Amino acid sequence: MLSIIYMKWTRRTMMGITLMSHFQAPGATPEDYNYLNHIYTKDQNETYNIVYDLKVVLDQYTEKQNDSKIILTEAYADLPKIMRYYGDKNHNGSIPFNFFYLTELNNKSNARDMKMTIDKWMTHMPTGKVANWVNGNHDQSRLASKFGIDRVDVMNMLALVLPGITITYQGEEIGMTDGHVSWKDTKDTQACNTEDPINYWKSSRDPARTPFHWDASANAGFSTASTTWLPVADNYQTVNVAVEKAAAKSHYKFYKELVAVKRLPAVRSGDLEVRAICENVLTVARFLPGHPVVVGVINLYDAEIPVDLSALHLLPRDLQVEASGTYCKLEKGDKIQKGRVTMSPHCALVLSSSQNCCSAPK
Repeated sequence: MLSIIYMKWTRRTMMGITLMSHFQAPGATPEDYNYLNHIYTKDQNETYNIVYDLKVVLDQYTEKQNDSKIILTEAYADLPKIMRYYGDKNHNGSIPFNFFYLTELNNKSNARDMKMTIDKWMTHMPTGKVANWVNGNHDQSRLASKFGIDRVDVMNMLALVLPGITITYQGEEIGMTDGHVSWKDTKDTQACNTEDPINYWKSSRDPARTPFHWDASANAGFSTASTTWLPVADNYQTVNVAVEKAAAKSHYKFYKELVAVKRLPAVRSGDLEVRAICENVLTVARFLPGHPVVVGVINLYDAEIPVDLSALHLLPRDLQVEASGTYCKLEKGDKIQKGRVTMSPHCALVLSSSQNCCSAPK
């Protein structure tokens, strides 16, 4: 029956399937669920088999129609169980969402924390599989609220320069923050079920679900209706696409530059080297023989610092700025040398080499 349903939706131009986790077994309450190890209802072999069977159906469709589909699986489990969703030696599986940015990093995380989080996924991911990077979703506080507005460019750069799939939740590309949603306007059942008009906000996910900000018009240009399902955030007149398009520098413009970087051969297919040069400076280098090296550089310090990239031995001396974050003094197209890169506070920068790479790092 499930295979029939899946095939029906693929024929309706469905691009892919997201399999969501279900937190509660019938009869369980929010207060006691997390106190138990649900060995009989969670991460069962049958769950993996459903995913593997679905992959067979979609592969059959792909072979007949020459139209690839993707399966993304949401699973809150320990790392080995998450990795099983990729498949095993006998089965192709899905791509499990990588929520490590959400669960293991925050606005106090330093470069070493970020490297450790990246390495953890890349090291445990089965050979030949595709990574993915999630900065936020509709169940979590928005990127700019969780990490701070000064780290929006940092996290977006990591998601787009690292290998694999970038998953962007609406609003992250312009630095939207959580909106205020009153008890009267609350729609999230998780908050409504508290029946508490004072403390409901502690359970509500609605602040991260407010409409996208297109411009400063009514309803942030999201809808011409008199009201929207959830109210727009209070700062929509200053944080929106129209304002950021007109600005000399903005999160939106940097995101657009990062999308162009994502298409570069080294970023699409190259090897990876992540380094914490010091406590608050991180580099993400991508190497592909026969193509320019691409390296992302992050300064988490509150001060301007000179960064020496000479430790990246395969990185040629002469570099060009491919993408320059909101807080960077350097501009796209600027020419610099790797021995001294001046990084403004909270600057996220992507550089490319003037010469092609000859071999990948060991």
